[in-house]
Amino acid sequence: GSPRLSSPRTPRADPHKFASGGGGNRLEVRTHPEVGVYVENLQELPVENLRDVARHVARGERAKKVERTTMNDRSSRSHTIFSFKVELRGAAQHNSLSNMQIVDLAGRENEQTSECKDERFRELRYINRSLFELANCIFALCDGNREHVPFRNSKLTML
Repeated sequence: GSPRLSSPRTPRADPHKFASGGGGNRLEVRTHPEVGVYVENLQELPVENLRDVARHVARGERAKKVERTTMNDRSSRSHTIFSFKVELRGAAQHNSLSNMQIVDLAGRENEQTSECKDERFRELRYINRSLFELANCIFALCDGNREHVPFRNSKLTML
């Protein structure tokens, strides 16, 4: 099989859904006992070379919402996750599947000093909350005495 690329984006206003790359469709994050965590109805795009990858990444970047903030002229209003899946097919029953996630995190903003209002303030809170949950997971993974990593607290950390 050929390599495939998929690129869901976290939403602007709903932390429980993902926006597909530019279309209006919502993509739900699900868990399956055999497959694990996946994004329902996510379209995988076949790629043959680096040019194909660059074209799809550029399309995703164009669809990403950015706005001016007090700290940055072009601040991303969502996290972006690029999923690369490479499947190597060999002799009978000797297939190999590799997955790689590349994550572009939106920046954290101080809720007290931000001049955001309404929808942008909700975006800010969702971004900050998911970054907080990511930090919790990283700390739990670094702590050799912890038995539980709270990855289910956020769609970002689930993926």
